[in-house]
Amino acid sequence: MAKATVANPGSYVGKKIGDLRHGFGRYQYPGGTYVYEGEWFEGEKHGHGVLRFTDQGRYAECGSEYEGQFRMGEMTGDGERRWMDGSSYTGQFMEGEREGVGEYIFADGTKFAGQFHNNRFHGDGTFTEPDGTEFIGQFNNHKRTGQGIETCWDGSTFDGDWIDGCKGGHGVYTTPTGAAYDGQWKRGVRHGNGKFTNKEGYIYEGTWSNGAPTIPPGKIVLKTARSDTDDFEASEIDFMAPVPPDRFIVDADAFQPDAELLQGWVPIPHLVFYVKKPKASDLPKLDDETPEAETVLDENGEIDLSVEVAPAEVMKALERKGIEAGRPVRVRLHRWQTAEPKKKKKQPVEGEEEDAEAAEGARDPFEAGEIASPRQLARLIGDGCEQSLEIMDEVVVQADQEGFAMIKNLLVNASDQSSTAFVLVCNDSTTEQIAEVVSLAETLEIPVLLKRKPLAPPEE
Repeated sequence: MAKATVANPGSYVGKKIGDLRHGFGRYQYPGGTYVYEGEWFEGEKHGHGVLRFTDQGRYAECGSEYEGQFRMGEMTGDGERRWMDGSSYTGQFMEGEREGVGEYIFADGTKFAGQFHNNRFHGDGTFTEPDGTEFIGQFNNHKRTGQGIETCWDGSTFDGDWIDGCKGGHGVYTTPTGAAYDGQWKRGVRHGNGKFTNKEGYIYEGTWSNGAPTIPPGKIVLKTARSDTDDFEASEIDFMAPVPPDRFIVDADAFQPDAELLQGWVPIPHLVFYVKKPKASDLPKLDDETPEAETVLDENGEIDLSVEVAPAEVMKALERKGIEAGRPVRVRLHRWQTAEPKKKKKQPVEGEEEDAEAAEGARDPFEAGEIASPRQLARLIGDGCEQSLEIMDEVVVQADQEGFAMIKNLLVNASDQSSTAFVLVCNDSTTEQIAEVVSLAETLEIPVLLKRKPLAPPEE
């Protein structure tokens, strides 16, 4: 007859009252899964003790241990739990779970200090990453939810609302250089009404969609060119030439009386540029928005599928609107080194002799062959040919509240008789960090042709 199998009762060394473990003792559980060494009360772990989870059973991957207070057999009170990977928790426990105030340190040094509920970050706390990035605020079920301030390693900050772990609601984001966005957020990006500014005077105020302004930056256009007077302001452009030329022809000989003063340089007309943004009515309508459906979580932090959630109502699309001021505009005057242009001969009228001097002077590099069109010169810059271009002059101006940027006293060097082809390149000089937020306006290129009288033939 086979003998009955008796379960391993485990082993205990310590004080007892009768058959009950009572006082200080060491107990190894059946199968060697746990080892407890500490205080006992009437057969239950109670008081201060150390519970080690060995390399067997359900906690094999943990290899952890707990040292702290016990109450009637459960880890309850103040204690510390340590894991083999180097992570640890020091704080309050309730029946074996992290509950109350404590500090959890991850294996990589990431740290959370604050309130816990059901082993999760829940309530007020501070989350610090190894690179120094720190968040101080509210948590719900392990996620940032409520009010909070994040200070990143690079000095940027966000102070505002958080929803389900992301920036959401209203908040103020400040970059390391002092630029700031004050407005609405959704799922971690700028979305809704907001205002963006920087220390150099740039401002965009309006609506944002998925992180970008709903009114794009547009393009830089030449509003007018004026050479009849120096005394005018950008606000007077309505009284100026309404249609500026698509290229400038500068008469080098017109400034001969001031040649000694200019020392070979010739001024080009005063310019007023305009950062032209598209009209909201010309842009496609933004899509209606469907908010994410709210989920209900159970006590373990998992989605409770037994609860029916009403579908979220579709929200009306955002309205495109926005005003901008202070966009910086850089204007550079380049000289293009060209071969000797071909002569453009004037077709003689029947009965008239060809004017040799006029034929010699009627040379236009834009039409003579080496430059096919006025715009080709400008396109060459964007095609990687800047090594052939020499910057003759450069100026950066800030657009005013109306979007106008006025540039005066640009000079072209006329001392080199062989140089006649130039180009004005007008581009957005917004810094890269700001451009990532508001994007760059399109570049404008304007060819410049320097006209001068033909050189007199050498005396024989």
